[in-house]
Amino acid sequence: GLGDHRLYEIPVCPGAFYIAQALDFYSRMYSASANDKTLIAEGVVFKHALTLVDEQATVQFRFDRKADLVKCKVFSILGDEWTEICQIEKIRYSSKKVSRKQLLKVDSNTHNFDAKAVYERFDEAGLNLAGQYVN
Repeated sequence: GLGDHRLYEIPVCPGAFYIAQALDFYSRMYSASANDKTLIAEGVVFKHALTLVDEQATVQFRFDRKADLVKCKVFSILGDEWTEICQIEKIRYSSKKVSRKQLLKVDSNTHNFDAKAVYERFDEAGLNLAGQYVN
């Protein structure tokens, strides 16, 4: 359920939804070669929360392809206008099998932070993460 996906007690669409849908759409539009084993989304940025207070939410996925580079932007109607919710800088196939450890790797040269402190800041901001903090 969405019990742990709340912003100031309002349910929001999980970020994993955008990534999973974008990867699914990509795999339907662009076929993999025989060597491709993994579908990868890089440079994911969540720009706005999509609240789920209404019975319906319209979401649009836009893919832009230039040569071998495919970007995805996700839009939804917020208020009276289309608003960019999420952006994925690069979606691609890889011939390498990626381990879970590699998927969770953070480049320490560009992101120097204490994970627990980040979750504490989320909590202070009203994000309800069901107390599941990183130790």
